[in-house]
Amino acid sequence: ALQIIRFYTLRWRVEDFHVVLKQGCAVEKLQFKYKHALQNLVVLYSIVSVQHLRLRYLHEVKPDAPIEVLGLPTKAYSVAEQYLVKIRKIKLKTVPEPTIADFFKLIALIATGKVKNTGFRALWVGLTKFNLIWDTYCAFNDS
Repeated sequence: ALQIIRFYTLRWRVEDFHVVLKQGCAVEKLQFKYKHALQNLVVLYSIVSVQHLRLRYLHEVKPDAPIEVLGLPTKAYSVAEQYLVKIRKIKLKTVPEPTIADFFKLIALIATGKVKNTGFRALWVGLTKFNLIWDTYCAFNDS
């Protein structure tokens, strides 16, 4: 009975996963000629959904953990910080050792320009833009 109760308490995480797939990735709108193409994309989007949920979860339970817990170097944070300062003209206080809470705020700023807007859609948009910023930086800075 305790195991079933535990599974039931995890139900909302499964619901959140599907919300990310449906709203963030728009999986229901995908149309492909071949079944395997759709399956491959759903697998890829599932990975993205898990990353989104992981950030939200870690922000709740370990906000003071370093961003390396997310698999990101400190440099990724500083690159996004520079983007906000130089391109978006948002004034920021430099964070030498960013935490997950700092990264969460940075993602909100990238998405909306406001620290307090950390809803589902803002987080999704911010992560998408952050990934583009970081991937572009990595592509042009091979070192």
